[in-house]
Order: sequence, then structure tokens, then C-alpha cells
Amino acid sequence: MLKKLIVISLLLLLGSAAFLEAQKKYEPGVVRWPVKISVMESKMKKKAKRISLQRLLFMQNPQDVKKNDARYQDDRIPYFDNPLKVGEGDIVRTTGWFHLVGFEDDGDYHIQLSRTKESGDSCIILEVPHPDFVTGKMKERAERVRKFVRDKMCGGKEPSGSGKVIKTPQHVYIVGQLFFDSWHVGDAKPRGMKGMKAATLWELHPVTAIGFAKEP
Repeated sequence: MLKKLIVISLLLLLGSAAFLEAQKKYEPGVVRWPVKISVMESKMKKKAKRISLQRLLFMQNPQDVKKNDARYQDDRIPYFDNPLKVGEGDIVRTTGWFHLVGFEDDGDYHIQLSRTKESGDSCIILEVPHPDFVTGKMKERAERVRKFVRDKMCGGKEPSGSGKVIKTPQHVYIVGQLFFDSWHVGDAKPRGMKGMKAATLWELHPVTAIGFAKEP
């Protein structure tokens, strides 16, 4: 009986250690964090604007926003006139080829979407927050999106921190908040994992919906 209790205690300790280790894998972000993990429900009530990935990749940057601009740490960048007639905070829908997903230090699923099945280069970056860091409807949305990614792209497992390249890229639709990653304004090196270079500083962050789409 004593031996059995010792074994159970060890298993509980190991389980606790594993749980604590898992908790260490991510922690809240800092730069523009309040914007990254939230959406305006007033925007969500409207139908997402459909924009081709081609047009999103070439959307112009806000002209007066500087690297890590202190004015917008907690606030969205105001609308500016542009051909797409959208701004940060708007909910948009696009389609493209899902080439890569990674698990970031802040718990986000980092997704790279490109225009072609053959190449993941010249992509847009999409981010899905960890459900622990969001509440209400956004929590439910994040859980659904991440489950889809795990089940359909990662064989039911969590993506790796270094990024999992999808062997057979899948054509998907993505819905999410338009977000400008001002932290990387002026960077000489393009963003992107596994040598797939992002073509824009605009992202969909957070992603609110995902699903398979018909191939073009």
C-alpha cells in the first residue's frame, strides 16, 4: 500500500512539473499587446470585407507611424485614406495558401499565408492568440481557430516554436482584424519563418475564423 501511495505521489509530482513546464512555454507580450488580443465587437457585427491577398500584400503603410510608435501602444492607428478603404481594427476576409504555422513565445499561433501553392514566400503573417489571454467571444473564436489548425494542419499536435512547414499547402479562407506591426517599421530584414519572407507589415491579428476554401 505504501509503495502504491509513493508511486501515485511521484506521478502527481511529475504531472505538476509537466504542467508548470507547459505554462513556461509562453507569456504575455508587451508591444501593442492590448490591440493584438482584442477586436471591436462593433466591427465584428458587420460583414467582413473581402479583399484579395494580392491587394492586402500591397496595402500601403500609414505614412506617419514610426517604429514602435508610443502613440499606438494601447490604441489602434487611426484610419487613413487608402485604395482599400480599410484601416486598423477593420475585420477583413481573404484567401490564400497555408504554408507554415509556429508557436510563439507569447502563445500566439503564427501562420504564413501566400498567394501560391508552390511557394510560401511573399506571404502575409496571421496571428491567433492563446485562449488564456483573451476573454468572451474572442476566447471562443481563438479556441476554434487553433483547433482547426492543430487538427487539419498539425496532425492534432501543437505546432513547434521553430515553425512547421505544411508538406501539402492547403487553400483556406481567413477572417481577422487588420493590424499594423509597427515594431518592424524600417527593419532591413523581412519577417517570416523558414526563409519565407513576409511582403507586408500588415497582418490579420487576431484571426477570428478559418476554414478550407475552394482552390482558385
